[in-house]
Amino acid sequence: MVLTLLLCAGTCRAGEYTLTMPSFDDGQHQYYHELLRQSFAAIGHTLTIKPLKDYPFKRIMHMLETGEASAMYLIRSTDRDRRFVPVNVGLTNGLIGKRILLVPPEEVDAFKGVRTLEDFRKLNRTAGLGESWFDVDVWRYNRLPVKTLADWRLIYEMAAHRDRGIDYFPRGFVEIMGEHDRHHELVIEPHLMLVYKRDFIIYLSQRDKDLAPVLRKALVHARESGLMDRLLRKHYKRSFDALRPEKRRVIRVALPPGM
Repeated sequence: MVLTLLLCAGTCRAGEYTLTMPSFDDGQHQYYHELLRQSFAAIGHTLTIKPLKDYPFKRIMHMLETGEASAMYLIRSTDRDRRFVPVNVGLTNGLIGKRILLVPPEEVDAFKGVRTLEDFRKLNRTAGLGESWFDVDVWRYNRLPVKTLADWRLIYEMAAHRDRGIDYFPRGFVEIMGEHDRHHELVIEPHLMLVYKRDFIIYLSQRDKDLAPVLRKALVHARESGLMDRLLRKHYKRSFDALRPEKRRVIRVALPPGM
């Protein structure tokens, strides 16, 4: 009882936990919220998630620093490990590190002949990425041209019109189908999958650091019991069916040292 109350740190009663987390109008948060709730239920606890409205990425990071947000799923990096409290259990079985391209329709076959990372470089196409995203350093380290925007949601239109120096938008396997549904001005490139070895994890605010042990226990159980895989297949069935990752040519991109 004492241990449970210490883990709650004033935010919950024994066996009942609360996280304040961002939610998004496009529903991209739904898998992560269900994973957390079911993971807690599987080890005998109740988790309530209080949703925050759809904020820009920079605002979410600020809210996590101040404790206005309890937690957020983010790609792990050494910088984030310093700023927040990492719960080092991958949330997508590596699927977020499998990047597929959104491109203008006229570019759908532009990458057809790519077999290696060097082939990809020679095309000299520029990726659009959000400012401060993990991918920015990865693309630059691999000598791939990139342009960043503070408001990443503008990238779709810029890539479609190709008038702002952006040729494609690399998106994670678990992101791209939903985004394509909302942005028909772009198409899904059918041949490639750029892969780096990294996953989303949960980061807690420093204010909520005492919740890390129970979060880790719940997520490890979800991974080892198969719950995580079942929820991935449930939420992203259409992605597995349509994207056919086993048929795509894998282009491996390296992570910068220290990341």
